[in-house]
Amino acid sequence: MKGSFFLLVISFIFLLNSCSKDNDVPEPTTNFVVKFIGHRGSGSDDFYGKDSSFPRENTFASMLIGFQYLHGSETDIQMSLDGTLWLWHDATFPDNNSYLCIPTMHDAEIIALQLPDKPVAKLDSVFYWMSRYAVNKIISLDIKGYFPMAPTLDLYAYYDRMSDSIRTKVRRYHLQRRVFVETDYTIFLDYMKFKEPLVDRYLLAYSDLRTAVNTCIDRGYTGVSFAYYDTSMTEQNMRYLRSKGLKIQVWTLHTLESIEYIERLKPDVIQTDVIKEIHVR
Repeated sequence: MKGSFFLLVISFIFLLNSCSKDNDVPEPTTNFVVKFIGHRGSGSDDFYGKDSSFPRENTFASMLIGFQYLHGSETDIQMSLDGTLWLWHDATFPDNNSYLCIPTMHDAEIIALQLPDKPVAKLDSVFYWMSRYAVNKIISLDIKGYFPMAPTLDLYAYYDRMSDSIRTKVRRYHLQRRVFVETDYTIFLDYMKFKEPLVDRYLLAYSDLRTAVNTCIDRGYTGVSFAYYDTSMTEQNMRYLRSKGLKIQVWTLHTLESIEYIERLKPDVIQTDVIKEIHVR
């Protein structure tokens, strides 16, 4: 009798644990496909293993590499004084020795100072190409906001204008479900939430995945764009993220070994510098 009662108690405890909030979540279906996108299109120029035949990062040609080999591309976005959205990563322009930055420059200045081997590209050109020739591809826009050369820049006005521009272009080219935005600046994500809810909004985070998930819940974002190397990238936290109905992009993976490890966690998107190797797997 005592043995039967003991087994009953153990069974009840097991049932409670199996129904806990973190575990009571269906895994992605067996046909779930992780999407791969090229980091800065063709891979970062800082990546030692980048294919020497590939074009420079964040150029129009680099976006085509991601579209050709993978599910799409990731790129960095900044806005000029004229309201034009340019593909560019660094806080300065045209290089790290400059005292200029895109948010304080007009388009004519940007074009005149562009590097011969790294022509600057407009986001509008990339969207046009996607609408015509890369009809099943996706793009993730990393929205920059750190501009030490522009200490008086009003980020509220800057992001208000930028979000209007992205909304207009997304609708013009009918790319609502194929364009994602990611940034750690909640100002911008809040603008996009109300202006174009059909564009997925990812909170950029470097550590503490669970806290990032809670921020997304509180602010109504689509999901998290997360650094793969952080120790909080665990199965438990991934289950928690899924239980809240959120998505996740993971960046930036440089080896097939790291990709295979993260792929087991079934993120929605993996950003990678390893382009051809993923293409031929």
